Amino acid sequence: MAAETTAAERVGEVAAPSGADLETARRGRRVPAVDELEPPQRQLRRFVAGVLIAAAAVVLSVLGLNIVVDPFGTFGTGLFPTAIESDRSAKISLLEQLPYNPDILIMGSSRSRPARPKFLEKLTGRTGFNSGVTSGGAVDWWVFAHLWLRRFPKGPHHVLLFVSDGVGTNVVNPQLAADSRAAPYLPKGLDTGEWSILHKLEAYMSVDTARDSYRVVRACMRPEGCHTGFFHEDGSLRLGLLRAAGVRTKRMYTKLQAELARIRRDGISHRLPTEHEQLTFEHLLGYLNGHGITPVVVTNPLQPRLLAALNRRGNPRYRWSVDYLDALHAKYRFDFIDLTSIKTFGGSPSDFSDPTHVDTENMDRMLRYIVAHDDGIL
Repeated sequence: MAAETTAAERVGEVAAPSGADLETARRGRRVPAVDELEPPQRQLRRFVAGVLIAAAAVVLSVLGLNIVVDPFGTFGTGLFPTAIESDRSAKISLLEQLPYNPDILIMGSSRSRPARPKFLEKLTGRTGFNSGVTSGGAVDWWVFAHLWLRRFPKGPHHVLLFVSDGVGTNVVNPQLAADSRAAPYLPKGLDTGEWSILHKLEAYMSVDTARDSYRVVRACMRPEGCHTGFFHEDGSLRLGLLRAAGVRTKRMYTKLQAELARIRRDGISHRLPTEHEQLTFEHLLGYLNGHGITPVVVTNPLQPRLLAALNRRGNPRYRWSVDYLDALHAKYRFDFIDLTSIKTFGGSPSDFSDPTHVDTENMDRMLRYIVAHDDGIL
């Protein structure tokens, strides 16, 4: 019995310390009173504040990196080359430095860039310059026509203009608006697309822009250093860069499948350009005619499967463009050649860099056909 009592007492000693033991523990470590504990709301606020501060630090770091690298040339730091080609400024510089008078000015969007003036010279005996730029439109063509005729006022002068459905609208590219050499020729009253500082900061806070910055920095760490020469002196793409940037046949068909799936899912655009949106294009035709130039206007081809998908849905923008150009013949002089289908010039369905852009092989076939069917203009 005594042994059991002793065991119980020992258990009690472990489970419930005496008042003296509690007092000793309090002397070694202060135990806060219940009313001194931090409320849950305050803990939550401190947690949220910490998360926001960390997020702000990440955003500011991304913004700082993007501003320093400036992958799109928005802030003009100039420490690294841009992630995208500033082909408008580059081609204006090339045209200013060109040591000879280009008889033929090639104009258009990125779809015209595979046109090689040297190959065209073999067909016509005339020198040329390719002023085609990414997303090029009527305002770009208007500016380059003025720069060309100002730089080389003495002829001969000829124009080969590649157009797509919608022909050419009054949209002013921000890269063009930012170039002081183009500013005197920008049509008055058009939206130049200039970004406010808030728009610039917003664009440079994105992770996608940070990826472009990383790509630029990584490219500049190569032994050969940063490379920004995308064009020959005549405005044509450097062949090596064209091959490196071009999409091989397998990738082209992958993009084609994606575009066909998008059309099946979303349909096609039925919006047609307004009369106001075509003013610069018509002024361009009048300006060229006024200088004795009869431009050769050519529609760009589409990959046959893409063209078939558009035709099954009526292809309203293409039909509008053909009717629009036909109607303009009453007021302006120009030769029109429709190469939307590769069957017209014997093109290959595989010689595309993507479903809407031909590569150099198909472009060479186009140039042969154009020179043979332009009524001797070029």
